[in-house]
Amino acid sequence: MRKTEFDPADPRQRKRWLKALKNTGVESVRIRLNQSTGGSRSSLTGIGTELDITRGFAEAWLDCQNRRRHLQTIIISFASAVAATVGAAAAAIAAWPVIKGWWSP
Repeated sequence: MRKTEFDPADPRQRKRWLKALKNTGVESVRIRLNQSTGGSRSSLTGIGTELDITRGFAEAWLDCQNRRRHLQTIIISFASAVAATVGAAAAAIAAWPVIKGWWSP
């Protein structure tokens, strides 16, 4: 995750926040964000053992996780399309002697 304006000043605290968010999980963080009120600089409670993760930091982390998930979906779809194309080509090559035999007198 890239540095944001909501990052804590202490890099060790940032690592703790990231670990707490990761351990809590994407869906739980999303639910917690929906339940909380306040702006991006407000504290988000109930995330692991960290008491003062800023809402903006959690939103940036969630956005990063969503982008990563979307990219993984695109890569898997592309790999599936390539595998299907290779499979179709292999099937056509394997079937060629049979098809050739049908057309030959």
